[in-house]
Amino acid sequence: MLTSQLKDALKKLRDGKMDIADAKMFEQIPADEFLADLRMDFPFVFQERVIGRKHEIGMARKVGLTPKVQVLSNMPIVYLVPTLVKCVLLSSYDDAISEVTRIPYISVDPSDHNAIKLETAPGNKLDKLPDGWRIHSLKRKTVRLKVDFLLKRGWKFDKLSPTGLLPPTGLLPQA
Repeated sequence: MLTSQLKDALKKLRDGKMDIADAKMFEQIPADEFLADLRMDFPFVFQERVIGRKHEIGMARKVGLTPKVQVLSNMPIVYLVPTLVKCVLLSSYDDAISEVTRIPYISVDPSDHNAIKLETAPGNKLDKLPDGWRIHSLKRKTVRLKVDFLLKRGWKFDKLSPTGLLPPTGLLPQA
């Protein structure tokens, strides 16, 4: 389980109240140890890749469903899309934490042909730069990305589709 100090730091990051003094705590803990703790509270790993010395991972506390509406021939169609809830994204180099991002949710809408529409809620990102730690506020964002692009970046769609959450479009290969 995450220590109370780390839980407090993540809560402050989520709420946009973290300061640089809090951020320095992330220098005290190896990324592998922090990641092991995170996995206890954020069991759904939806993205992971290793590139050379860099390790990137995206985790969610749970997967839910969000209703979406699409109008076809003047008729509204309501469908459900998987939504990754309470997300943490972590990057590290050589077991040193370099980035921690908290996003309340990411909806994963596969309704576009050969692309996924990702919608993120406003969040906060903590970056370690050469001149020290920086905290950034992230705005709500919607992007459409090709399935192949996301797969190359380590997205694990099999974490969503075995539960029956994704429509049977055939667009999403199993990872």
